[in-house]
Amino acid sequence: MRMTALRPTISGILRAFFDERMQGTSGVRLQRIRRTEVRLRAFLENEGERGLVPADLALLAAERQIQPADAFCRLMHADDLVFVLFAFVEEPWLEREILDRRMQLALVEKLVARLLLRGLVDREEVICPLLDLRNRLDVARRQLRVDVDRRRRGMSDTPSR
Repeated sequence: MRMTALRPTISGILRAFFDERMQGTSGVRLQRIRRTEVRLRAFLENEGERGLVPADLALLAAERQIQPADAFCRLMHADDLVFVLFAFVEEPWLEREILDRRMQLALVEKLVARLLLRGLVDREEVICPLLDLRNRLDVARRQLRVDVDRRRRGMSDTPSR
């Protein structure tokens, strides 16, 4: 898709989303939300381009020549985010600690719901990546349940991967 002034960038989308999530939150929960945001932004800067069309790849490469920090998030939009989010809920980006991983999965799901609810993406245009993300969230949640059960039985402190 072509960039327009009316479409918010990923940077603005994430700022609003995480600010809202952090409002009225403190302690360990706040730390988990912040860690997830930092990890997601790092993921997008490192892996985000995998979902871009050639014209956007060229634009991103040019921007990184001028100002590399946060280039992907500053230039790209909600649809670009949806096309790569599936990889954020997989290795090596999936959190290892059980409560952090639970937070990561919940926040990704809420972020996508927000994108759809606010009309930032057209469900029909991104149905395939949405289905792929749903599948990978389901797989990650099943593994989380296995890891929680193992921990409860005292079998392991680390996820099975």
